[in-house]
Amino acid sequence: MNRDYNIERKYFDKLAFEVYSDRPGDITLFACPVCNEGNSYGKKHRFHWKYDIDSNRYSYVNCFNCGFGMDFEFFIRKYGGNESFQELLTEYKSLNNSSSYIQQNKIEESLINSPRTTNYNGLFPIKNSKKGMEYLKDRLLTKYSDFFLTDKYDNIVIPFYNKNRKIYGYQTRIVANKQFWFEIDDINKKFKTWNFYNINWEEPVYIFEGVEDALSSGFNNVIATLGKTIHPFIFSKLKKPIICFDNDIDGKKAMYKQVIKYNCDALVFPREFRFKDFNEMLKAGNSQDEINKFIKKNIMSGFRLKVLAESIVR
Repeated sequence: MNRDYNIERKYFDKLAFEVYSDRPGDITLFACPVCNEGNSYGKKHRFHWKYDIDSNRYSYVNCFNCGFGMDFEFFIRKYGGNESFQELLTEYKSLNNSSSYIQQNKIEESLINSPRTTNYNGLFPIKNSKKGMEYLKDRLLTKYSDFFLTDKYDNIVIPFYNKNRKIYGYQTRIVANKQFWFEIDDINKKFKTWNFYNINWEEPVYIFEGVEDALSSGFNNVIATLGKTIHPFIFSKLKKPIICFDNDIDGKKAMYKQVIKYNCDALVFPREFRFKDFNEMLKAGNSQDEINKFIKKNIMSGFRLKVLAESIVR
């Protein structure tokens, strides 16, 4: 579909949002209409309307604070109403000379829940890499090789797949010096969670920091945040999230902050537990069944957990 900046700008201006910065292809509002971050302390102005003025291929809005984002036409429907949305579609139908414009666009729910794919040329199955398989063997995870990729430098690559099993981003790790980075575009950042589209959101979901710990846990309905923060979008989709972050000071504090914020369940490690994470527990000779039972036994919820969380976060 061909887009037109002048058409879209007309509908954007009708919304009458206060504009902080007006640059071709990147307009910033004073405040995000969802989280209002620009009017809060610091006034960082993180809400953008991004338009591809070079090829007219994409147009979307995105807030770097709360993660809200969607294609431009659905943004118009949300804040301008269905009448403006239909008028915009009619103009594009005329511009593209196609009666199937609406069918060519994803419905809003699909757009929000399944991120765009990205370029992943240069990535290969980890089975092609001797160093990659040694990495998994060292962690007793060789049977999970399908969850990992590698690149021409033998780095470990952890892909993120959408509902259609297409890659929309990935994390690359350099094993030798433990450096890592993410390849994921701005509009997809709220989806930066491993295995999110392979699980049942209606069932209890166990949330780990790392992929290796999730795979070591003995659970199937698992995700990994690849960090110590969980995006609100992820929590909004999970009926019963259970956080199982690492057994260190930073991991515990991060976990209890999420407990306070979202009132979810969490794993509380006994004082005598000596392992940092569950892959370390697996490598020490504990079976996945033993790890699974340990986690279930030490899940805490409700008022008692919240009191504990508040005492630690303070």
